[in-house]
Amino acid sequence: DDSTADEIAIPMLSGAFAATTAWGVGYPFDLIKTRIQAGKSVGIVSTARDIVKESKDGRACYGLYRGFGLKLLRSIPASAIGFLTYETAAKALSSR
Repeated sequence: DDSTADEIAIPMLSGAFAATTAWGVGYPFDLIKTRIQAGKSVGIVSTARDIVKESKDGRACYGLYRGFGLKLLRSIPASAIGFLTYETAAKALSSR
């Protein structure tokens, strides 16, 4: 039945799109934050500006997205399942 397929596909695709969009915007900031924290743990103090300069490495902003594919491999399925679970639970609870 098409409506059942839509009830599954739409929330999952929405979750995948949301994860891709959110991480696409936020990933460079997360990368900078992580590198600052990692540097502090070994006694290296770096600024965000230093990290951006190191990450660019002559490749525009591509260096700020190093590891992005792996992040999406984790976050897309997690968000797709999360959206589907939420929509299924909301529908079950509202029909009571």
